[in-house]
Amino acid sequence: LFSSSKANAGRVPLAHKLCSPDLDSDLFCFFKLSFRPASSLQTRTLLFSHRPAFLVKPKARYCRRAERLEARSSKPAGKSLWCGFESLQMGQDTPGKRKTLIWDVMSTLVYDPFFVEVPEYLGMPLKQLYKEKDPQIWSDFEMGRCTQEDLLENFFLDRREFDGDGMVGMINNRYEWLPGMEELMKELSAEGHKMHILSNYPVWWSTIEDKLHLSRYATWSFVSCETGVRKPDPKAFDIVEARLSVEPSECLLVDDSPPNVQGAREQGWDAILFKSSEDTREQLRQRGFLRA
Repeated sequence: LFSSSKANAGRVPLAHKLCSPDLDSDLFCFFKLSFRPASSLQTRTLLFSHRPAFLVKPKARYCRRAERLEARSSKPAGKSLWCGFESLQMGQDTPGKRKTLIWDVMSTLVYDPFFVEVPEYLGMPLKQLYKEKDPQIWSDFEMGRCTQEDLLENFFLDRREFDGDGMVGMINNRYEWLPGMEELMKELSAEGHKMHILSNYPVWWSTIEDKLHLSRYATWSFVSCETGVRKPDPKAFDIVEARLSVEPSECLLVDDSPPNVQGAREQGWDAILFKSSEDTREQLRQRGFLRA
């Protein structure tokens, strides 16, 4: 049960067996495993079968049985709580197992100038811009189906002329980290989390990278202009799972778009709706990505 790796060096294992005579014959015991490193106490509770190296996912009735046994136990629990088994039952990460952290970019990590600066540059309110711009050309641009020149020539439904190059230059100058997000990414990177980007964005992503260097923390693995698929299309999530060789339950998306978050959850992913760096930090802490 115990690894001889450096990670467990100096730890003192304590095992508490919770026997139950009415468990299925295939299952025989609960173990409460507590490790005492130099600075903290970590608890692992697992359900084993008689087959070597086989971890059985507990049924709810086994959890309830273990709770009753724990309540009746004459041994004081002290600090050695069997929280690991609860997290298995609740569907959270098993101890030591990390989900793959997937980030949206615009309005999540990086400020998006489309909603304020672009309407101001074009001299119209945002609602009017939505009515007069061609909705399909931007989607095509994000999926790599047309060039920047095509975008600017067909930006408006009436194909009016405007200083498109000036607008692009203005957008490029306004890219910046959202408050607190670079610090959060640094902290996550320092914790050893490997992170990827899943973004609906055109070739301008390279300008963001040149200016802000997001790749110091997360890999630009899945950008719609290269994959040809935009969130919340299920294919966008399928591509991530296939290329990273992960299951849906092993993925966590952070995104500011409710449809994208809903699409990820329908795919079987965990997902956080981005509101602020503080809220995101707290939700990641609750999921075990950051230390309390």
